[in-house]
This record gives sequence, C-alpha cells and structure tokens, in this order.
Amino acid sequence: MGVISDRSHIAWGRRRPFILGGVLSTIFAATTLAWSEPISVAVCTLFGISNANGWWGTVTRTVAILAIVILNISIQPLQLGLRSLHIDICPREQQAIASAWAGRFAGIGNIIGYVLGSLPLPWISGDYEAMRFRYMVYWTTFALIATSLITCYYTEEEDPLMSTYDPGLERPVYRVFRNLLDGFSQASNRVRHVYLVQFFSWLGWFGFLFYSTSLIGKLYVDEQISDNVTISSSVKDHGMRLGARANLLFAIVALATNIALPRLSEMLMSMCARARIRDKGVRSSSILPTIWSSSQALYATSVLSTTLVSSSATATFMIAIAGISWGVTQWVPFAIIGEETAKYSIDEESAKGEDENVWSVVQGGTIIGLHNTAISSPQIIAALISSAIFWVAQNLNEKHAIVWVIGWTGVPGAVAAWLAFMM
Repeated sequence: MGVISDRSHIAWGRRRPFILGGVLSTIFAATTLAWSEPISVAVCTLFGISNANGWWGTVTRTVAILAIVILNISIQPLQLGLRSLHIDICPREQQAIASAWAGRFAGIGNIIGYVLGSLPLPWISGDYEAMRFRYMVYWTTFALIATSLITCYYTEEEDPLMSTYDPGLERPVYRVFRNLLDGFSQASNRVRHVYLVQFFSWLGWFGFLFYSTSLIGKLYVDEQISDNVTISSSVKDHGMRLGARANLLFAIVALATNIALPRLSEMLMSMCARARIRDKGVRSSSILPTIWSSSQALYATSVLSTTLVSSSATATFMIAIAGISWGVTQWVPFAIIGEETAKYSIDEESAKGEDENVWSVVQGGTIIGLHNTAISSPQIIAALISSAIFWVAQNLNEKHAIVWVIGWTGVPGAVAAWLAFMM
C-alpha cells in the first residue's frame, strides 16, 4: 500500500486519496461487523435459507469474519496516509514533535472512546452487548468522517504531477513487492531496527489491548462470586464498564506521557547540546531508544504481574501503569523513523542538489507501509497464540485463561525492551 501511495500521480495528493479511501472502507467494515446478524438474517431470508440447521448463525459468523478481515485491511491505508503526511511535510527538526502531537491526539481519541464505552445506556433493550457495539460504531463513524475531512482540507500536499520523482518508481504494479524490498534495503539500520522492535512490541500489545477490558470484568465477577452475589446480566455489564474505566485510566496516563516525555527528552537533548555531546549522536542513538526500552521493560513487568493478581482494583492499577508504555509506543518509533527519513533527505540534498531530493517524499509511504507491516503481522501471530492458550486452558478446565493470555505478552515485551536497548 505504501509503494502504491508513493507511485500515485493523483492531482490532489499522494496521501489524501488513501486516507479518504481508508475511512470509507473502515466505516463499511465496522458497520457490517456491528450489524452482521441482521444483515445475515436478511440475506438468508431473501434467498429462502431456513434456520433449521443453524445456517443463520453460520452465515452471521462468516460475515463477521469477512468484516474483520476487511477492517484490518482498510485501516492500513488510513494509518499509512496519516503517518506519511507529517514525514512528507515536516522538516527533520519537527519530526519528533509532530509524532508527539499525533500521539497526543490519538490519546485524546482513546479517552473519548473509553468515556463513551463506560457510560451506562439505560435506553438500550435486547442484546445489550450488540447494541453497545453499534452505539460505539455510530460515534466512530462520526469521528472518522469529521477528523479526516478536516485533515485533508487543511493539509497542503505537493502536486505529484508537478514534482520531481525517482523514475525508477515507474514500474508495473506487479513489481510492488520488489519496491518493498528496495525500500527496506534503502532504509537506515536504525529504521530496520525499529521494525524489529515493533514486531515484538506488538506481539505483546495485541493481547493486552484486546483482552484487558475482559480481564477486569472477569476478576470483578470472580469477586462477586466469592461474596456470594448472584451473577446477573447487570453484574456482568458493571464488570465490563469497570474494564472500560480501567482502559480510560490507561488512555489518560498514555496522554499525560505523550505530553510530558517529549518535553523531557527535548530538555535532555538541549543539555547534551550545551555539553557538546550532541555531535556524538546522542540525540538519535541514545535518548529516544533508552526511553523506548525503559517503557517496554515497564510494560513487561506490569503484564507479568497480572498473573499474580486476583483483585480487579489491583489489575486496574497495572493497566493504568501500562499506559506509560503505550504513550511511548505511540510516539518514539514514529519520531525515530521521521528523523531518519528526514535525515536521509538532507543527505541526498547535499549530495545531489535540491531538484533531485525526492527520496523522503516518494519513499515515505513505503517506509511507513513497511512499519505498518511490522505492526500488523505480529498481531496475526498473537491472535493464534491467544487462541491456542484458550484452547489449552479449556481442555485443562482452567478458569483464568484470560489472565495467562495477557500475562504471556510480557515475554515479547521484554524482548522488545532488550532490542530497543541495543539500538
């Protein structure tokens, strides 16, 4: 997707068409997922398929799986376009702050989402969980349309038809994979190291982000069972809302981290500059990777500790602490990639002249596309590992499988911490 974006000659920009296309397809997939059951029932009724053998349920599951696949694919051009914009537009000295602001706005969006998800919805009747999910899809659709239109309207991209670009990119679409390999080989060692750290980092983050709400709900229900409370749908719903509130704290801590740490890192860099250490590469090779490594170590410690926790309140605290690591994850890797890409463009400009300096703009999408691959591919592996843990736990009659699903994510988190430390 990044290579195709780099090769795009659409007059109104290389990135904006992919952003808007990603928004529309994401909305379609999310809406289909939220209404998969009524859609499936309507289709079965239209074609005269009865529910005698459970066909409606089979069709519903099939539609839901297809919607999830489409959703995962649709998010890629959206993320790629948005992240590529600030690499294309911002100079090197602004890359870190641009990444920080991107992380801050993402944090604000997370907070709003978790607030909406934690609110009671007394007017909902019927399938409560399905209706709550549809309620969130309404808000997501509104937010995606509003923010993407504002971004695309106020962002000025260079017209690809008027710009100079590498003629080597004029290749057939079937050469996309070759272009990806070329982009990977042209990336600096530091960027490739970021890909490796992100692979293990997201091998851990997937399970945490996917199951942390359910963990709090499960621990809360277990507490109520210990207190001889009758477990009703209202008790389960309260547990899920406690999970949403825990994730709200997680998002607030992440946002605070995104606000405070970039300023702290700038202060450290200024101190290094005054001490004449900056020429030794402290800015790019020490401070940001050290912050990243420390945050991954904190994440690994937090999630491994959940295997020893039986209280929903304590687990909530652990989840909130992990927000520090999430805030760093939303900032540091993108800042490093942005700085390295902009640094390359400066080196090219010095060597070849401004007219031939096109690598950063043309190849920025490829670099971000490879980065998205490093993020998304481990999520597939993590989903398979999580499923395997649930399967083993079911066969062993283990009632706390979700605790182990989240706990094991500390292992790849620790690997990511070590790899970041070695940058």
